[in-house]
Amino acid sequence: MTMLGPSLINVIIAIAISRLPNTNRIIRSAVLSARESLYVEASRALGCSNWRIMLRHLLPNVTAPMGIRLRRDNCNTTVVTQKHPEWPPLES
Repeated sequence: MTMLGPSLINVIIAIAISRLPNTNRIIRSAVLSARESLYVEASRALGCSNWRIMLRHLLPNVTAPMGIRLRRDNCNTTVVTQKHPEWPPLES
């Protein structure tokens, strides 16, 4: 924390960076499992581009695990800030 300084924005950035590896692992596992689905194979067989497959098939199936992870991280961050009442509140 001393590298970034004592501001609230720097605290938020530090917490977000510390959560990235786990979030990336969860997103990667969701993409790898969705990539092996039959509907992805069917769209490849129909000649869909990789971008279309990512946007139309993979992205909608990855948003659920991402949403759950973000909500859980938000709850954990709220608990952390409530333990330190000297920090300003996150809500504006």
